Amino acid sequence: MPFRSAVFLLMSGLLFAAFGGGAAAQALLQAQPMSKADAARAGYKRQIFSFKAPSLDFETYIPQKADVKTLPYKTEPIPAGQIGRVLPIGQVSFSKDNIAYEDIIFSYRLRSPPAAYHTCMWYMANDGYRIIHSYAPDTLKEAQLLGVKLGDNGKPETAGLAYCYARGDNLVGQYFMAKLPENEGEAERAVVALRDVAADFVANMQFADKKPIGLDPAQLDSRIVELDSGNLELSFPKGLEVSGTDNKVSTLPYELYFTQKLQNGRPFSYLLFAVHAISGPDREEAFRNLAEAYVNAYLNMQIKAGDIPAGTTQEYIESNSAAGYAQANIAARSYRYKIIAKDNPDTPTLFQITLVRRNNKLFAVYYHSLRTDSASAGGYFTGSTGDVAYDLLRDSLRAFLLKSPAGQK
Repeated sequence: MPFRSAVFLLMSGLLFAAFGGGAAAQALLQAQPMSKADAARAGYKRQIFSFKAPSLDFETYIPQKADVKTLPYKTEPIPAGQIGRVLPIGQVSFSKDNIAYEDIIFSYRLRSPPAAYHTCMWYMANDGYRIIHSYAPDTLKEAQLLGVKLGDNGKPETAGLAYCYARGDNLVGQYFMAKLPENEGEAERAVVALRDVAADFVANMQFADKKPIGLDPAQLDSRIVELDSGNLELSFPKGLEVSGTDNKVSTLPYELYFTQKLQNGRPFSYLLFAVHAISGPDREEAFRNLAEAYVNAYLNMQIKAGDIPAGTTQEYIESNSAAGYAQANIAARSYRYKIIAKDNPDTPTLFQITLVRRNNKLFAVYYHSLRTDSASAGGYFTGSTGDVAYDLLRDSLRAFLLKSPAGQK
């Protein structure tokens, strides 16, 4: 969605949940690096942001009269028993045309790899924003979101633009905000001004360590699955317990289990990568029927195993074509369900599964987490390891299938 279309929807109140961040979506922050002369003409000054951490420190252009505050980043190790550390490390405030703008900077340091898109979405939703546009070229490394808070009268009151990016074992979240005037024309200009300042800020960022945005490889692990069509390398967060059959897929079904355990040893997230032999017509309707049968089978399997308690009900949320496969003419769907316990109906957990058919094989990536409270920081970040694992496993499978010859079995 073009940015101005998103602004129109924001101002007219025609708000809807963002479609998932993907390469097909349009980037919100589009600007070119500026020369010193161009920056001066635009009313900018060069500002160094020092957090006493070379991987996080950067400099960029900001409005001439902006106020800047920074806090030193805590470099000491994460204490035992904690899942990570979330810290506000900076703030930029300025006014333009009698409208107040602000950028709040957070650092997220976790035991698992950063999750830029999920964390950006969590922060914005938790802060009361409704997301109207998102862009994430890589859901783990980088994400941009545009959202709005509504007033009591149902009209947009505050616009927010989030930019989250990975710096090794840290995730940095920059949250740009502007209070909107009641006049719609002025409010639209305020949203555009917010986007322009944020875009110039991001386009001119230069990191002290000269390294690009990216993950820390030390937080990732991998497992090779030897298929007859080639070797599939599955990536996942380090620290998950892996169990299942041998690496070589000699007979089907093939299953590989991943379990996230808390520091007290309690299992918390369950993931499964599986390959099944299938037959029958390779048509869309037939695939949907097959996929839905497997979804029900996996739900029942987890209930029998005790991973999902008996006495629960499953409430369908949504199913979509899995991103990235349509252009290769590969049938793929993702499903999400709520798992609701009768004795605790207000805190459902989520069941997610992605199914992909390639010729005579059905590939499945299944995910169920015991997380019930994703609103709190503790609840969200405890469950983020499973979220990241699910994304990484799906990305690994998609990359493998898209590079395999179309006729490969």
